[in-house]
Amino acid sequence: MQVVMQTALPGLAKPVRDEVRDIYDLQQKKQLIVYTDRMAVSGRILKKPIPYRGIMFTQISLYWISKFTHLVGHNLVAQAVQRFPQEFQSQAALLKGRSVIVQQLRELPLKFRVVGNLAGADWSSYQKNRMVGGKTLRIGLRESDRLETPILIVTPTGDMSRQRIDDIEKWARRMYGQMLYKDLVDISLAIFGVARNYAAKRGLIIADSAFEFAVHEGNPYIINNVLNPETTTYWSKETFKPGQTQPSFDRQPLQDWLAAQGWDSSQPLPEIPKEIISETSRRYREIFNIMTGKVALPDKDE
Repeated sequence: MQVVMQTALPGLAKPVRDEVRDIYDLQQKKQLIVYTDRMAVSGRILKKPIPYRGIMFTQISLYWISKFTHLVGHNLVAQAVQRFPQEFQSQAALLKGRSVIVQQLRELPLKFRVVGNLAGADWSSYQKNRMVGGKTLRIGLRESDRLETPILIVTPTGDMSRQRIDDIEKWARRMYGQMLYKDLVDISLAIFGVARNYAAKRGLIIADSAFEFAVHEGNPYIINNVLNPETTTYWSKETFKPGQTQPSFDRQPLQDWLAAQGWDSSQPLPEIPKEIISETSRRYREIFNIMTGKVALPDKDE
């Protein structure tokens, strides 16, 4: 497997690049999305890649999507390189495991985040006024406690996130219709429930996760990364201790190191030590191994 910072595929126009993806426009309103090993912190991209991060993200998302087909459609056209058009076969080694072809659909500028345990900003909100996502919770909850009923928090994304919207749920109902909005809410909660129950069997706790959707001919489709370690908080059941912050399977080694350096987002990113890069990569491979029961090779960074 190759470590990929960015791509430039022959015969195609320069891709649109966001923090982690290279996106190529294809014919018939399709796109080739390549998940690179880039990583960004507070909008700043690290100079060095996190080895195999893009592969782990892609494979974790595909793994989960296959379990939700009874709940919602998706926009995947092809996920195996051998099923890509012939012109991509010469780049198979580069694209394998980290690329998908999708149908372009009308993306909704909304994020549907489901909270199942009190952590991070949600715990801070609870401490302040016992509220999370506009709902008042009972007295006596501790940090990391499981909520009796998961809470859905809807927030705007993209350009919409820069506009002032007093009531995002009311706005969304008016913009997309009461029925579609209700479907999106129900689907988000159903996906979270299925994922949380399945993860528990694998020794994991899903504390929260965020979902994004598109709509086509009035029907919702789940899009983008699904239940990957940067849209989802994973904890180990084995090490879980209520009443405190939990270690998670994400970029925590990197964030802890940056915090120890006294770094804040107004400063340029410092040079990240090799051992921090390696440990962050290992965390992503570990969650893949636990969740799928498969071994993410190589065991050591190349």
